[in-house]
Amino acid sequence: MLIPPCFKDLHLRSRPFLPLLAALLAAVVLAAGMTASAAAPPDIKVAVLDFEQRGDAAQSMPDLGLLVADWLITGLVADGRYQVIERRYLQKLLKEQKFQASGLADGHNNAGIGKLLGVQVLVTGTIARLGDGFEATIRVVEVETAAILSSHSAHAATTTALRNKLQEMAAYLIEGKQLTPKWSTYSAKPAASSVAMDKTGTAVWDYTVPEINDDIYAGLEGQNESVSLSDRSLYITLHTEKGWPLYLVLLSWVEGYSRPGEPDTLVPGEVFLELSPGKQELVITPGDLAVPQWWRDDHNNTEVRFFPGDIRMVEFACEIDEETGPVADRVQVLGIVVR
Repeated sequence: MLIPPCFKDLHLRSRPFLPLLAALLAAVVLAAGMTASAAAPPDIKVAVLDFEQRGDAAQSMPDLGLLVADWLITGLVADGRYQVIERRYLQKLLKEQKFQASGLADGHNNAGIGKLLGVQVLVTGTIARLGDGFEATIRVVEVETAAILSSHSAHAATTTALRNKLQEMAAYLIEGKQLTPKWSTYSAKPAASSVAMDKTGTAVWDYTVPEINDDIYAGLEGQNESVSLSDRSLYITLHTEKGWPLYLVLLSWVEGYSRPGEPDTLVPGEVFLELSPGKQELVITPGDLAVPQWWRDDHNNTEVRFFPGDIRMVEFACEIDEETGPVADRVQVLGIVVR
């Protein structure tokens, strides 16, 4: 049995005092300077290697591998979470130490370059021209173990489009993009639903659905900035006390259908979550999500499709039927990350 989610409105002079004033201003400036200088740099140090060019790209655009690396460096620096090694310094070091870039990409000599630079992560890959477009493959490699932490691909018709896509992808490559939705709850009596934020910023959702009825439901919904799930996965970490199953609903903006200020025109993609008591990590891909039939019936629409490229809301809705009976649970949303 499917319980439809509830959509809420989107809410996103005297001269003697001059010396004293000057002293106070100086103190403020000094304190600000001390705060800025005391700010710790990012912990993760990253190096981006020139991409290996394959196929026609090697002949027609010999510097494309260098450009791809620079585009990713720009994106990683703009993200602000990483210390990114300046490309020219990296190339100078590789030349001086007689390291081979291809060896690094394959995992060889990673310990050596890591020791020299204190680099924890290498980003490498290939770029090729396919038909009328370009295809980039990206590998994120842990220096210490040479393990591939993640692998990504990007396709674009032009180099400008490829640059924009790669710089956007930079936020997802290494640690992923952490979503921080603004949480609220809904319920239909006699069900109850409430959410509180603990001292770590974790959303703690308590809900009760005491009767088996399509019109009695409870849910947790969160508004977030637009995020793309295209060619990515959603990693959700939850802790539940009882482990009752839930529905996860991602609400997407669909151009030509969705309208500003009307959340009911966001198109849902839904997946059923089998949960268990305790902490668990769920991995959701765009292929797992489908527009539910109840939504199509309510909106009399069989054509519109869920769009993973523009997710605006995240929602959890409880499920109850005669087998599970009345339910009550506490769910902690420990993290939602796109990568």
